[in-house]
Amino acid sequence: VDRAAAAVGYTTPTLWYGSLADSGDISSDQVVGFAEQWFQPAHIVIGHANFPGTIGALPRLHALLEQRGLPTWTLDDVFTR
Repeated sequence: VDRAAAAVGYTTPTLWYGSLADSGDISSDQVVGFAEQWFQPAHIVIGHANFPGTIGALPRLHALLEQRGLPTWTLDDVFTR
């Protein structure tokens, strides 16, 4: 896995520190609850967009990020290729 990731430009292992716990079908309120816990400075939070609960929570997640002054980044943003 490390070799395959490095071959496409991801040369440093990256771990997350927080999850929206949305790999299954949970409610928007539950997704936002996890975001309230994990959206903190210097946290890498993993989330999915596979279920209606997450999609429905997106406006509230965006508002929470703005309220806390937190930027969003993708792995492509932080890896130089």
